[in-house]
Amino acid sequence: MFPILRSNIFLRAATVGIRFNSSTVSSAGALYDGFLVKLRDDLKTCIRSKAPPIKKTTVRGIMSEMKNLEIENHGSVVDEFKIYDHLNKLVKQRKETANEYLKPDQPERFKELAQKELDEAAIISKYLLDLPVATEEEIKAKVQALMASENITDKRQVFSKIPWGKINKEWRASRGAVSDVINKL
Repeated sequence: MFPILRSNIFLRAATVGIRFNSSTVSSAGALYDGFLVKLRDDLKTCIRSKAPPIKKTTVRGIMSEMKNLEIENHGSVVDEFKIYDHLNKLVKQRKETANEYLKPDQPERFKELAQKELDEAAIISKYLLDLPVATEEEIKAKVQALMASENITDKRQVFSKIPWGKINKEWRASRGAVSDVINKL
């Protein structure tokens, strides 16, 4: 009557409400697969330990965003740099929304919403730290070293001197992360 499942993972994933499509995940890359497994395990832990709802909904939201990222990049490998850029974008969105809620002309009830957004940003930031990419401080140090060695003071000149082809391997950073650091200088 019931179809036989290939693995017990599918059964366990179904009990906690996780959709698992092995054909799409396997084409994405080993790091991406490991990241999804970590998210699933964290969600299971949250459900079993009766964690606060904000943690569960945030992890579910991250899983949804990762699936959307996979769909957007159909045919190309989703590496740690794309994951980092996407999670970083989510953190920025949460912080911008919280800042909007905390403006003086907003009603008092928006402070609770702002706190919720900041809590979500903190949870997402923890996943950013798990990725094997350079931190903002490391990137900033490399950019400043490049500026000092080339005697550069203008941001536009910095952009032209960055070795963009070697950024991923040598700097362990994405183009977006390096651009963000340069724009903050």
